[in-house]
Amino acid sequence: MALSVFGYLFQNWQHMGYAMSAFPLLSIFFVTFLPESYRWYFGQRRRTEGINHIKKYAKHCGSELDDAFIGDIINQYELNRADSADDEAKKRVYNVHDLFRTPRIRAITLKMMVVYVVTTMVYYALFLVKLPGS
Repeated sequence: MALSVFGYLFQNWQHMGYAMSAFPLLSIFFVTFLPESYRWYFGQRRRTEGINHIKKYAKHCGSELDDAFIGDIINQYELNRADSADDEAKKRVYNVHDLFRTPRIRAITLKMMVVYVVTTMVYYALFLVKLPGS
């Protein structure tokens, strides 16, 4: 829907491309103003800032959290973190050979390689060859 509006407003395809690329460029600058979440603070082991962030958000929403509820949040996060730490310890390190280890993964890898090469060749051919009407 938005693309049709851009097509109507910008008759030249280059101007339409510039206008459509403005939104992602603006979002890059917008991300710097977003606040961090309490989970990010807990993940960085900055517990007091995370608790302050939870309290600030609750105050913004018009409610007040008691310390028992915040303690439950912290305990739940610590339990999940302990489980994920155990899972990370069990993880193995993967390398390129694992892309060809099983038949299914081997087929997917080879298909992706072929699609990449064909797509690259088509784009180079369109770029290098003078097509009629251009």
